[in-house]
Amino acid sequence: MLVQMIRHAKTLENEAMLYQGSSDPHISKAGRQQLIDNKNKELYISTDRYYTSDRARAIQTMQELFSNENYCIVPLLTEYNFGDFEMKTNEELMANNEYILWLQDKTGDVKCPNGESNNMFLSRILKGLDYAINDASEHSAESITIISHGGTIAFLYMSLMDEWDADFYSIMPKHSEGYLFDLIQIDSEIIVNKSQRIC
Repeated sequence: MLVQMIRHAKTLENEAMLYQGSSDPHISKAGRQQLIDNKNKELYISTDRYYTSDRARAIQTMQELFSNENYCIVPLLTEYNFGDFEMKTNEELMANNEYILWLQDKTGDVKCPNGESNNMFLSRILKGLDYAINDASEHSAESITIISHGGTIAFLYMSLMDEWDADFYSIMPKHSEGYLFDLIQIDSEIIVNKSQRIC
């Protein structure tokens, strides 16, 4: 199955370098223009079915790129819940001991206060990916599009490709960009046959 994963368009909060996470800002004027430019470059493919997270920035991206398509909202695919760190910058948080503990965590078990841990996040979004693939299979779809978030796509990439030592920020796609995966599902295991960047 072909799986096209696209990161939502930029928001004003992205431009201000804020942790957005489960917050729900809309895409910015610049973000919308980038989608239009990329669409004119034919950067994206049409697919059999469409899925998006439940955040406004993802839904607006879906509506801008694939305005004539029906889509399914999958809350499991929303961004990392940064809890008390949301709507703050890295610089603002560097004096926060809980933030430093979370940044330095090697186990994946340290939670953002009132938010998620890496392991909680990964478990959730893998369930979201499974839902989308199983739903698509039930409808005999051979290709799907997922509009989601930078953290969601980067964690899914590292899991699918088994590249946990890779640099996170080099894997995370830019806004309005993403990855195209050719996935094979054997029983409950998903295997990557091929992958390429959408950029």
